[in-house]
Amino acid sequence: MSEPDPSPSDTPAFVALMPAAELAPNAVKPFQLAGYSILLCRVGDEFFALENRCSHTGALLTRGRLRGDCIVCPVHGARFQLRDGKHLSPPASSGLVSFAVRVAAGQIEVLPVPIDPPGGKPDPRAFVM
Repeated sequence: MSEPDPSPSDTPAFVALMPAAELAPNAVKPFQLAGYSILLCRVGDEFFALENRCSHTGALLTRGRLRGDCIVCPVHGARFQLRDGKHLSPPASSGLVSFAVRVAAGQIEVLPVPIDPPGGKPDPRAFVM
């Protein structure tokens, strides 16, 4: 027996956050969406959305630096790939949750359903100094 198709109310929908023209290239902007702290990033004409907390110390990445296709934590310099949240350097030992992003009718839209980072979800008990 097959599962019924989800009803439209069960299917998450993209949520418009802001006009694409209002986020400058190589800029970030934080948002709260569906209980998640999300960091919206623009590099050139590409948009990315990641959780807004470093997996190492929980520091807000809003004050981090964009470097190419990565964001660098402002506290200890851990680097994360924008495309999928993968951690690229210590002291972080796990990646960040990412979110699907699209631009529709000039609006940046995010799907408020987290995508686990490569290697799985970070362990909330992990804290490395």
